[in-house]
Amino acid sequence: MRKPLFTALALAALLSACGGSVSTVNPFRPTRMVVLGDENSALVKNDDGQGRKYTVNYVDTTSGAVSCDGGNLLWVQAVARYYNDLSGSNTLVFDACRPTTGDTTAPATVDMQAAAGTTTAQVIAQLGALTTAAQAAGATPDKQLVTVLVGQNDIIAAYKTFDGSNQAALVDSMKALGAQMGQAVSSYISAGGKLLMAYPVDIEYSPWALAEAATPAVATSTTGVDRQALIRDLGNAWRTGFYGAAPVNGRGLALVPNGLIDQYANSSNPASSYNLSNIKDAACTDASVGTACTDTTLQSGATALTWMWASSTVPAQRFQVDLGNLALSRLVNNPL
Repeated sequence: MRKPLFTALALAALLSACGGSVSTVNPFRPTRMVVLGDENSALVKNDDGQGRKYTVNYVDTTSGAVSCDGGNLLWVQAVARYYNDLSGSNTLVFDACRPTTGDTTAPATVDMQAAAGTTTAQVIAQLGALTTAAQAAGATPDKQLVTVLVGQNDIIAAYKTFDGSNQAALVDSMKALGAQMGQAVSSYISAGGKLLMAYPVDIEYSPWALAEAATPAVATSTTGVDRQALIRDLGNAWRTGFYGAAPVNGRGLALVPNGLIDQYANSSNPASSYNLSNIKDAACTDASVGTACTDTTLQSGATALTWMWASSTVPAQRFQVDLGNLALSRLVNNPL
């Protein structure tokens, strides 16, 4: 079996190199997680007990079966595994991906609310419910960590309403939406919550966005519009709105700026810098998009780590690995 790309020792070394201290700087040790967001965080239950992801699912090279925790971990799985390794027990357990070693009957302690297609408004409502519950109880559940990664579905939806003349209005609406998300985060933190927030994926570099730039399906009669720039502007407006309304990094909140895709796409040599041989195409075949995509259903020459995109709008494993590392760096260097 291939070793997982995230290990407590490797991450401890990485974070120590950044000036972080695993044992003393970050005393917060969650015993419960709530995962909010879209397909970039979602883990879906499957009949074989091996939850499926919307990126590339890992296939064990010995058994030939999908393994939800043997490799190709989601960033939220990386966060959970890090804390589990520190505690030496299966404290944070995903119901869709139960542990195969140690206490395999441990109760699920990760509330997986992330799902494909989730929008910012839905996450605001979910976070609002958590805030209301905390206010009613007088405090949030002890040692609970909420993770959030959302926004790309709103960016795509907003772009699809572009009519050639409403660009400014769309940008304004996305900025307002980001601000609403920031306000929801601020309310939850004020209620005593602990939250790890990643900014939306840079969807303007996705195969979908590149196809729109080349042959737009939206407002095809409109000429002279840089479609990729419009998608980028919508995303930047969401981030700007959020940043202006959310509290800063510190007690209760760890922000992950998440400009990873932008870094990959604008690298002068992504193959050398990030081990990415393809930054434009989807690694998963058309027949295997969604949760059906695995290491064995990829395009010829593609791998989960060397192609930037799994599908037309979902990043592959390089993104998940680096986002996991960034998230842990934030948690250690900006203690909750």
